[in-house]
Amino acid sequence: MIWHNNLYLCIIIFYFKIPDSDGYAGYFSIRLGLLIYILVIIILSLVTINKRVIIACIAVVFIINSFRLKSIYSVQKNLNTIINELSIIEQKIPDYASVFEINKSDNWLFLHINNYLGENKPLVLLENYEANNDYFPVQWNKTNMPNWYLGNEELTIFEKSTNEKKQVDFILLNISLESFKSTNKRAFNFLNSYNVISATPNFILFKLKS
Repeated sequence: MIWHNNLYLCIIIFYFKIPDSDGYAGYFSIRLGLLIYILVIIILSLVTINKRVIIACIAVVFIINSFRLKSIYSVQKNLNTIINELSIIEQKIPDYASVFEINKSDNWLFLHINNYLGENKPLVLLENYEANNDYFPVQWNKTNMPNWYLGNEELTIFEKSTNEKKQVDFILLNISLESFKSTNKRAFNFLNSYNVISATPNFILFKLKS
């Protein structure tokens, strides 16, 4: 049991001492927290425990997990509706078109939700920040990457590598049409080069004018 205690102690120390992010990948605390659960399962499988205690623990875990699943379900049910909206929007976009998302939601779960657009067809999702990082298995071809523009405004998400200029085909704005109408349009002057072709309760899809 000594090695169990030492390993458990090390993980707890790491949980509080290791930064949650190294500038590239994050959520170390969550991953270490999951290891604690795994270690508990291993320890319980190696020691002898009274059956009544085991039954009581199982009952407590079952009750707590039931409330947890109920909470998760309520969140995922709403997200499922939003993802279904993206499936509708995806049908408006042709294969291999370029799409840039502008996230105006305060919900952190929306940060990369536009990646669902590539579920059923090949699209160039310019918001895929991970393809800029060395650890990600899929990398942007930076040597041949054009300079992307939204109307007259240049995107600064990529380093300039060629002299080619290319307009983004579609813009996905994460906001309702009603909310968009009441916003300050000065921040979206580049949308003068685009037309609205689809709107759902949570998204607006703009297409580059011909």
